[in-house]
Amino acid sequence: MAADWMVRRAAVKRLRDQATLGEIAVNDRFSAVREAAVERLENQEWLSRIAIVDKDEDVREVAVRRVDDREVLARVARSDSKLWVRKTAVEKLEDRGVLATVAALDGSRHVRTAARQRLRNLG
Repeated sequence: MAADWMVRRAAVKRLRDQATLGEIAVNDRFSAVREAAVERLENQEWLSRIAIVDKDEDVREVAVRRVDDREVLARVARSDSKLWVRKTAVEKLEDRGVLATVAALDGSRHVRTAARQRLRNLG
């Protein structure tokens, strides 16, 4: 029984059906299984939801890496509870206003530095 999540994670890595992957990404009780599903998920609506609401920061970070929605990235960059999830969002942002705000106000120097670097990279 203890290895049940490992079997599910291995099975998820072979799945292609987006609806099934979405269900697993949102509902599985083990974060490693949800993370594996998010890595294969292409549906931007599912990814956006997971990037904002998943209870596990590693799952949120994987979703942020895969999400394209600028508003979701901005929201995560400004308000996620974990600095590395915010930093991941900052590294994808193109909104100079949000980046400037994060560069000035984020509670983590790592996130502020990433926002300043991203602003420089954008020119």
